[in-house]
Amino acid sequence: MENGKGSPMPEFQKPLEMVIDDVKYTIKPYQITFNMMKIVITAEIDGQKMIDRIDLYVSNAREQFSQKCSSKIGIDTASIEEDLYKIILKIEEIYQ
Repeated sequence: MENGKGSPMPEFQKPLEMVIDDVKYTIKPYQITFNMMKIVITAEIDGQKMIDRIDLYVSNAREQFSQKCSSKIGIDTASIEEDLYKIILKIEEIYQ
């Protein structure tokens, strides 16, 4: 992966796992550049799972994931969107 300036970006050695308000997120980045953050994400709570592939930098993708996730695992969309912003910040921290 490149950072848009020709320099390789660091890779996750294994999937990133974050627990936010009892929701466990497993994040597998597959294309991270200065203008895209494509990941495979799994959200899990109480045995219910939602898996999707999204670009976290695209607001429509975040909204669609939040809506699907809300109906699938029963968490409100606003909480999921907040969690996605926390995930973005964490990935950006790792990739700096």
